[in-house]
Amino acid sequence: MLNRPTLHADFPQIPRVYEEALMNPVLLALVTYMLGYQCLLSSGFGAWIKGRNPGETFPLHMDGARVSPALANADCCNAMYLLSDHSLADGATCFVAGSHKLQRAPAHGEGLDERIALAAPAGSLVVWHGNTWHGAFPRTKPGLRISMPLFFCRPQLRTFSNYEHRPIPQEMLDRNPPRFSTLLGRELDWREYRKLERGAKTDFHSAAGSSQENIGTMALRAMSLFGA
Repeated sequence: MLNRPTLHADFPQIPRVYEEALMNPVLLALVTYMLGYQCLLSSGFGAWIKGRNPGETFPLHMDGARVSPALANADCCNAMYLLSDHSLADGATCFVAGSHKLQRAPAHGEGLDERIALAAPAGSLVVWHGNTWHGAFPRTKPGLRISMPLFFCRPQLRTFSNYEHRPIPQEMLDRNPPRFSTLLGRELDWREYRKLERGAKTDFHSAAGSSQENIGTMALRAMSLFGA
């Protein structure tokens, strides 16, 4: 029984088609609309492969930031290429329509009667707001349900996969537009943020190390480093 994702771990082993999927202009238009041009690929380059699993429903959840209430504007979003047909019997992903407007995660058992199964043929692309409640129905027919997920987030959030520091073949960067590097976190224009990440000593570190300094003053000094 297959109901877990299989993922490619290293860039040199990733087929060229994954690069093309990431740079699909339709996908980028939708993702940019929700998250802005400097959004990042948080995780991807893998596949969900799901076999027959009657009775095993994937619970409803949301992928947005775990704050209450969640931000109305998306801080993340999902994109999924369907590599096989999706229907209720196929064990399709399901959604609760309009749930992103609630700006919170579902309570246990909430929304079950409002689930709508995704119905789309192989080759479709599905994109949804990170606050949308979603899950999956069990697959009741033989065979496999296969999809290629790509998860995106705003640049101020930590990504699931550390693409910024993972070795990437230069030829992969050369054959793709500049947006490819941006999506992998290579083109963020946050100089002071990079200094903090790399451990350079800044005024922020000095402020954070002073137990006598007012927390509000520390925050203002930190914000000044980022030009806020």
